[in-house]
Amino acid sequence: MTGRKSRRATSFWETLLGTTLSIVLTFGTAALIDHHHKVKTRRQMAMMVIHDIDNALVEMERVDSLLKGFSDTQREFARQQGRMSVFAFSPYYSLEYKIPETYRRIFSSSIDTWLTLGNAGFIDNVGECYLRCQDFEEQVVGEVRRELLNVGSITDPDALGRLMAIDADSYSLMTQVAIRGIRRINEENKRLMKISETDLKEFSRSRRSLGDEPDAYLDSLLEEYAEKAAARQAWPQQDAQ
Repeated sequence: MTGRKSRRATSFWETLLGTTLSIVLTFGTAALIDHHHKVKTRRQMAMMVIHDIDNALVEMERVDSLLKGFSDTQREFARQQGRMSVFAFSPYYSLEYKIPETYRRIFSSSIDTWLTLGNAGFIDNVGECYLRCQDFEEQVVGEVRRELLNVGSITDPDALGRLMAIDADSYSLMTQVAIRGIRRINEENKRLMKISETDLKEFSRSRRSLGDEPDAYLDSLLEEYAEKAAARQAWPQQDAQ
């Protein structure tokens, strides 16, 4: 009799232990997978944002090169006393700059996406970079384009005087100040998120493989994260049932 009770007790505890281990393994594995996914998503999004800020800096340097060319053309015109053609200014009419949309799309997707990045300092820095890019677009590129618009047709008799009056050197200086500030912040971003130049080069290669749809990867990443977030929210409801 005692032996049967002992065997039943042993069987009970083995069953209980097995059930407990099964629950722990199921939820523990799910939690581990979820954590791994969060870490991967955070890193991919961070690289995407940092990569696009670097690209924004490249575009700003291109604008600065055009502004320096504009200033050189003005000086050359002054030196040659009008012997140059006014059409030497034609290339500068194409001056433009577009803020990368990736990080704005990430942050406008949902508050959950913000939380995915998991680093308040990084989020603040990215916001600051975006604002500085926006200021550059409006206060430098926008102003130069407005001045060029006021020049009117390059064949207008008064066009040369208006072109010579544009302070390209000041706009170039503003551009260089913006570049230095944004580059400093983005270097800090790389340190905060532990992302190396090698990581970014590899990311750039993988992104170029998307061809004409570089945002397709972002779309898939955000969609995948949204599905994971919805699944996490569903777990407590399933447990309650």
